[in-house]
This record gives sequence, C-alpha cells and structure tokens, in this order.
Amino acid sequence: MLIATWVCFLLGILLGPILPAPLYGESLDHKEAIQSLLQEAKKRKLWDDPYWHTLLHYRRNVFLLKKSDISHKEFFLSPKGRVNPKAELEKTIEAFFDPIPEVDTDHPQCRFIARYRWLKETLDFPESVQEASCKKYHYWKDQIDPKSLSLMFSSYYLNNPGSMYGHTLIKINASKSKSQDLLNFTINYAAQITLGGPFYAFMGLGGGYRGNFAVVPFYVKVQQYNNMESRDIWEYQLRLNEKDVSGLFEHLWELQNVRKRYYFLNKNCAYELLPLLDAADPKLGLSHAFRYRTLPVDTLLVVEQTPGLVTKINYRPSHHRQLLHIREQLTPAERSLVKKIALGKTTLPTDKLSVYPEERQAMLLEAAFDLLKFKISFFRNVTKKTKKTEQSILTHRAMLPTSSEKNIVPLPRPVPPHDGHPSGRYGVSLGLIDNGDHDAFQQLDIRPALHDLAEDSAGYISGQLEMFHLKIRHQDKRNKFYLHSFSIVDIAALAPYENWTQPISWKFRTGLEPAYDIRKDPWRTNSLFLSGGPGLSWALTKDKQTKFYALSQLDTAIGKEFDKGYRYGIGGNIGLAYRWNRWVIGHAQVSVLRYPGGHVSNRVREEWQHSVPLGKNQLLRINLIRDNHHKEGLISIHRYF
Repeated sequence: MLIATWVCFLLGILLGPILPAPLYGESLDHKEAIQSLLQEAKKRKLWDDPYWHTLLHYRRNVFLLKKSDISHKEFFLSPKGRVNPKAELEKTIEAFFDPIPEVDTDHPQCRFIARYRWLKETLDFPESVQEASCKKYHYWKDQIDPKSLSLMFSSYYLNNPGSMYGHTLIKINASKSKSQDLLNFTINYAAQITLGGPFYAFMGLGGGYRGNFAVVPFYVKVQQYNNMESRDIWEYQLRLNEKDVSGLFEHLWELQNVRKRYYFLNKNCAYELLPLLDAADPKLGLSHAFRYRTLPVDTLLVVEQTPGLVTKINYRPSHHRQLLHIREQLTPAERSLVKKIALGKTTLPTDKLSVYPEERQAMLLEAAFDLLKFKISFFRNVTKKTKKTEQSILTHRAMLPTSSEKNIVPLPRPVPPHDGHPSGRYGVSLGLIDNGDHDAFQQLDIRPALHDLAEDSAGYISGQLEMFHLKIRHQDKRNKFYLHSFSIVDIAALAPYENWTQPISWKFRTGLEPAYDIRKDPWRTNSLFLSGGPGLSWALTKDKQTKFYALSQLDTAIGKEFDKGYRYGIGGNIGLAYRWNRWVIGHAQVSVLRYPGGHVSNRVREEWQHSVPLGKNQLLRINLIRDNHHKEGLISIHRYF
C-alpha cells in the first residue's frame, strides 16, 4: 500500500503540468469572473440602464414601480425578474456562465442573445468565457438575410373590427432581393382570436386575447391587405444600419415564443413593434411616447417626426383603388364591355372589342382581368365557368402588344396617413337649448379615436370611426352637471356606389344618449341604444370628397323612461358629407324613425355640423340639432392629441 501511494505521488508530480485543470478550478475561475462582473454591474447600476429596460420591456406602473409588460415566465431567469430589474440582471450574468452542452440551442447565451451581446460589450467579458455557437439563430437569420427595415402601415378596414384602426408591421429588406420586394419578410404582431362573436370587443379591450410575433412573407400580406381587403399599404423606409438591424433581430429571437396580453387600444400591433425598434437603436425611445393609448397612425407620426429616421415614403395602392382609377378613364361603353367580359357575359373574341386600337384592347382586357380577380376575391378555388373566363381573357391578352395604352392618367398619390390630424380629440363647447324654455349650457367632450365625417379626411378613410366619445354637460338654469352621452362605437362606411364592385354603405352605432323625443330632462332619458343599417352612397364630386347617402335604419333602445323599458323602431337616414376645400368641411343628415313597439312614438332628427380646421391640431365647429321638439345649437373648439 505504501509503494502504491508513492507511485501515485510521483506520477502526479511528473504528469501534473500536462494534464487539464480539475473541474473545481474551472468553476472557481468562473465564480471569480461572475463576482467581478456583478460588482462592475452594481457599481454602474446597469439594471437602471434604459437599454436593459427596453430588452426586458420594463415600464412604470400606476404605482410608479417598474414592471415588465411580459408575464411569460420563461422570459425571465430570476423568479423575481418581472418586477426586479436588478435580480434579473444578476441572474442573467450568472446564467451566461452555465456549461455549454453539445446542442447549445437552449443555452441562455442563445435564448437571450440580445442580452448577451449587450452585457458582453458593456461589461467587457473576459476572453476565457466559452461562447455558445447558437447555430439555430444564425441559420434563421441567414435565411431571412436582413439588410434594412421599413415600417409598414395597412390602411383602415371597417369590415373587420380588428383592423378598423389600420395595422402596422415591419418589413425586412433582404440584401439579396432589392428587385424582388414581394419575396422579403415581415414582422407581424397580432392577437390570437380564441373567442369571437359578441365577446370579441370585450376580450380585445380587456386583454382577453394573447398576442405574439410572427415572421411572414411580404407577398402574403400584400395578398391579404392590398388585394383581398382593398387596403392601401404605406412604407416608411428607416435609416438603420446593419448593426441596428442585427440588434432588432436578436431581440425578436428572444420574443419568438413569448405570449403577451393584447389590448386593442394600447398593447396592440402598433405598440409592440416599438420596443423592437428601440432595441435596434437605443437612442430612439419610441415606446416611451405611448402609455394609455396607442393607435397605428399615431406611431407613424412619432416615427416620421424622429429626426433622420425616415429616409423615404413609398405607396402601394390597393387593387380596388387601381381598378376604380382605370374605370374612371373609360367611356360608359367601355365600362359596360369590361364588366360583361369579366362576368363571362361576352365571349371572346368579340367585334365589340376589336373595333378599338390594339393598345386600347390590351388595356380593356387587363381591366376585365382585374375586375374578375376582385369579384372572386383572388381565390383559386372557383367554378369551371370562372376558370374558363379567366383563361380566355389571358389568352386574348397574350395576342396583343406587351404594353397597354400609355395615355392613362397616373394614379394620384393620396395624403400619407401621418399627415392627417392626430387621432385623439378633446373640446369645449358653448350652446343654447330651446325646447320651450331657453337654457344655456357648457360641454366638455373627449374622443380617444379616430375620425368623423365632419373632419378633414386627408390621410384618413372616406368614412367615420369614433370610439368612446364622452360628453359631459352643465345647464345653467337647472345648475346641473350630467353625462350627456357616451358613444361606444360610431361607424359610417360610405364607399360610393359604382356598378363594377357595387359596394354597400352602412352605419352602426351603440352607446348611451338621451331620448329627446320624450319630453323630460335629458339626464332622465339617457338610454342604451343600438342603431344602424345598410344602404348606398354616391360621389357628387370627382375627388369623391362630397357624398350623398341613403340608408335604412333599425333603432333599438333600453331605458327606464320608456313605457315598457325598451323600444324598437325602423326608418331611414339620408345625409350629405362634404369637403369642397380645407375650410368648407361638414356633414348634414336627417333620420326619420317609427317606433311601433315598447314605446310607440315617431322621431325626426336633423343635424348639421360644419368644421373649420385651425391648423393640423385644432378645429372650430358649429352644430345645429333638432330632435322632434328639442332644438340646440353649439359652437366648439377642439384640440387633437
């Protein structure tokens, strides 16, 4: 036994210098490195660094305490990480020294690659730190090949509640596809709808849905927005270098499996893209500009106003807009022929087409093909008759010159969305009521979103979308403050009718308002109402800014002053929305209703609103209203925010 001990001792002396260090020695070195880095982080208070807050999505809550917007447990390495930036920073530094397995995909250096890159640069990690290869991340990034970024805005779409405010996404411009824009990818943030129908609004407003990021080909979004939903797409090219783009991609990788609560009015598609841009360039601070309300158009304004950030604005008109622009260039006979060809009612070849010059024929066949695609909503699963019509149009078009007629007027570029008025509005009003006894009143109102028919439509939809419009009044003689009305949603979709696409106009509104046809004080007759109906509208001017509409109207209400606690009625609504120049903007309408059930009565309501913009951020307005015996007039000054 003594001999064996001496042999081991001698071997240890001889072989010790060439054998690897024991594991406890390596662990000791790491512990020393970790302690050194933790001390340096403590000295510099890195947990209070704005970029650390950006990467962890920390914001101050109503109690002024820091808390991450993300509740996903796997996003944090410390159990206290969501509410304690210091604890999360310390745990993150320690985790980066974990042993690296053969497959390193889930190593903290790879899972939180943006954190690792920033801490390594900021704290100057020692060279002895073993780095994970993170092959999965680099393969993913190489496949997308990011070179530059653009912020995209898809315009308002009133036929889908989730898209009424428009939609923003980020387009990744690849270095290898400058001439193949449709092959680029987009970063999209959207809610995962699990319960729709009547619960949709409540779930969306209350954070009942979860949102997540997805990387989607750009051509998919063009097909969805431009073609199927007839929405214009605006592109704001951003001045971000390749290092900035890499920073955004690293943070996107960290968020790939994260689910967050989705709120329609603030934590939505528009807001959640801003921390990504802040991760690209910490100096931007875009997400700090929003807290309680974030609409896509407002984020465009902040991005566009950031000095040097936007280099160019591109416009991609919707298929529907292009189709109607071509229609306006045609004679009535040509419009009729194009429609018949598209619907398969005229068989090709036809003498009605051959009488035109070849370039004109080419243009008419292209218009017929575009109209056919619009009619079938760009779906490939169509009838045999439709397939035959499509093939016939393409075959005869191929026989003609490659270029169609050149004298078509170029499609005018509308005002970009960021140049419109801001989405929020508040105002003060002075008015006079006449319902047999004159009484002056004062009114305060606030509307978080978005636009009405009597506002300047530059940069907006040709319609109306208001939500959560609150009005509070004080009447002098009665010395009474009261809630005058609260409009939950008020929508007017007034696409001018033409016989190619045959759009239906409609209105829908719900909320709380006084029933003035009941001769009682307005605060006593406030009722919960729901009203709306379909119809048609017609453009009266070439620019389609002045429109007349005629709609059917169904009106229901619940209130204690009704004979049976409710009423329902039917009638009609006609109106004129006009914009002749920037100083002559307004809306006049008349509603006639008959209530046969619940509380039998008749109601005739007339209203005129005329607005005078005082620059981009203020508005002067005159309102005149007559609702049966009730008459009132008021003058208001509004300010946008």
